[in-house]
Amino acid sequence: MKVLFLLIFQIDLFLSVPSTMYEFGQKTSQILNLNPIPMTGNNTEVIYSYFTLDLESIKRVRRKTRVHVRSILFTLFGSVLRTILLEQKLNENNLPNYIFTAHSLPGPTHPRNKMCNDWTVGVFKVPIKNPNVLERLEETEQDYLEFQRKGIGKIIKSVLLPLMSLLPVTLLQKISDLETNVGTSWSAIVGGNDYKLLGHSIPHIWPFVGLTSPKMAVVTISLSHSQKLDVTLGINREFLSDAGAVNRITNELFSKELEDLVNISDRL
Repeated sequence: MKVLFLLIFQIDLFLSVPSTMYEFGQKTSQILNLNPIPMTGNNTEVIYSYFTLDLESIKRVRRKTRVHVRSILFTLFGSVLRTILLEQKLNENNLPNYIFTAHSLPGPTHPRNKMCNDWTVGVFKVPIKNPNVLERLEETEQDYLEFQRKGIGKIIKSVLLPLMSLLPVTLLQKISDLETNVGTSWSAIVGGNDYKLLGHSIPHIWPFVGLTSPKMAVVTISLSHSQKLDVTLGINREFLSDAGAVNRITNELFSKELEDLVNISDRL
């Protein structure tokens, strides 16, 4: 029975590949054409900053809006980026409808009770032009649900990533040089409430990751544990060259956007 199930799954996967990959290609084309931050790729220096968000506040928004935590994080990221672009004198009418972010996801066979190296990736559009944050959150959630419904993550895991592993490094570098998406992000749920190292409690866990392309403006990685969400933020100096401006994002803007979203969702 298990063999039959796997056979049916593989046949269904094979039949769905062409249309799904076409849709994924369309979204990739949109990324190349709608990036609101023109990056030359000449700068490889990154400013890193670290901050913590209250996980209970995020869950509070989730309970009120009934969306996924990832959609909330995408929306917060879009709200912060929207503020920065407007402060850089970009007229609201000139804001693109969306920015795009690549985000890690658990693979199709990833267990829910332990960590393992079974992962895939998705590309999601995050609206930033609409001033209504709840409408942006709902639109982000619908894009995430559509991604899941079409099984694009399974296609990437089963087809695209294995194919890319066969390509020579020089060709992969050429592909990376073409990458102009606004950001990429990873997230993980560790859980637990008391982590220790050499007998000392660990209050924060800030993972570290570099930009995968010099044409990438922003990278984030978040890890939830002990009822908190620790976030590492990396910003290409070509986008923001002032470390003080980056620290303002982590010390002020993210917390403010989350507080505003909590207050708005509480009124629902």
